Amino acid sequence: MRLIPGKSIVCARYGLMRMQRSRCTANRKCCRSVPSTNSIDSRGDYALTCYNNPSNLTIHRINSDGTVGAQVQQAKLDYGIFAHQILSMPGNSSVIMVTRGNRPESNKAEDPGALKIYNFKGGQLSPLANLPVGGNGGLGYGPRHLDFHPVKPVGLCIG
Repeated sequence: MRLIPGKSIVCARYGLMRMQRSRCTANRKCCRSVPSTNSIDSRGDYALTCYNNPSNLTIHRINSDGTVGAQVQQAKLDYGIFAHQILSMPGNSSVIMVTRGNRPESNKAEDPGALKIYNFKGGQLSPLANLPVGGNGGLGYGPRHLDFHPVKPVGLCIG
């Protein structure tokens, strides 16, 4: 997604969209940086959004009319390096954020990717697990997307 001068990114009922700053209304919540992805928890109560630069996330309540409500403030958490996707896990008691890390450059070492797993209750997150992926401490893999099988206890993460 590319930012366009004079526009802002907003979280809206059906996802993310660009619109004029002057049109941000009470039923749309302006995001603080460019979102990478967003999703809805499995009960449909919260909008989960992650941002890649800086790596971060926000959680907003979803109002009874389907509009995005108030942001749920979070304790300070480890958001990894370059968040790319966030979604609730089956059962809705935890949230997983895929952080891809960054490739090495001539003047900088590689940043590791990981799966950041948080407990999730009432819109609040707390640390649960940090899983470096790829078998090398999160180096050389760069995970991007995760999904779960609809009925089996299996997840698939691809880079």
